[in-house]
Amino acid sequence: MIIDGAIAHDHIVIGAGICGLTAARHLHDAGHSVIVLDKGRGIGGRMATRRIGDAVFDHGAQFITTRSDWFRAVLSDCQRNAHATIWYGGTDEDPYPRWRGTLGMTSIPKYLSEGLDVRTSVQVTSVSYDNELWHVHCSDGNVMTANHCILTAPVAQSLALIDAGGVVLATDDRQALEDLTYERCFAVMATLAHPLSVRLDRPLAPAAPSPVALISDNYAKGVSPVPCLTIHSTPEFALHHWDNDRTETLKMLVAATHDVLRCDIIDATIHGWKFSRPERQHSAPYLAPQGHPGLVIAGDAFGGPRVEGAALSGLAAARSFSTH
Repeated sequence: MIIDGAIAHDHIVIGAGICGLTAARHLHDAGHSVIVLDKGRGIGGRMATRRIGDAVFDHGAQFITTRSDWFRAVLSDCQRNAHATIWYGGTDEDPYPRWRGTLGMTSIPKYLSEGLDVRTSVQVTSVSYDNELWHVHCSDGNVMTANHCILTAPVAQSLALIDAGGVVLATDDRQALEDLTYERCFAVMATLAHPLSVRLDRPLAPAAPSPVALISDNYAKGVSPVPCLTIHSTPEFALHHWDNDRTETLKMLVAATHDVLRCDIIDATIHGWKFSRPERQHSAPYLAPQGHPGLVIAGDAFGGPRVEGAALSGLAAARSFSTH
């Protein structure tokens, strides 16, 4: 079965993280027809919030900072509409406010997605070009077509999609994309029997050589009604233990947390972020491959490793079509 096969949309955006949603928001508000596809059940990418029982965890990005006037205005708009608030910072001693979503980090991408055609749980298998249209093939047999396609997934995943569709990149474009690599990270979501004896009003970074990079208290942060922690591993620990038994890896990170905090963990689960943060970045905010009109590749490996960088990449990708 083919859905939308006879309809050429203006744009298809693959990836409903902050980059993809920013691009789609800009294009939609400019009057274009846009579809956003994501393989996950929810939106936001690494701006992820998960509920386990009564506990609520921000288990990806913990906060947002901003340097640009444009993104500061985006967050201020989210704040006016009760989707974002300042967690800490913004003082003389710490001049950069750390923003968070009011109900968890996904509050912000959910607000940005309002009114957009976002389709989740859609597994894209390939992207191809034929008859001056981009064809997005999905695992259920559906094919969607558009004049333009914006790929915002981690670069390795975007490359896999265009390779599967027979899109051949120029040698220098392909090399530039293959040079963009990512760190890995484990996120442990730990529910506590009672609140911590010491209040964590911001993430705690244990001293080296701990395998734990940060510990964040979702209860003190104001996103969880019950005490619970998000524990992020260092990228070195994640790389070394990625293929090991996750139960044993979880035990190691919980034990390392006990070495730092006196806490009574009653339940814990682990999640692996394979593309946690770019360790190498492209010099431009997006890549428009040579010889492939209407195709743009964007994401935090272009705009910068922070949430703002991904958003700026999405904005630049969307604006690039006004010059085509």
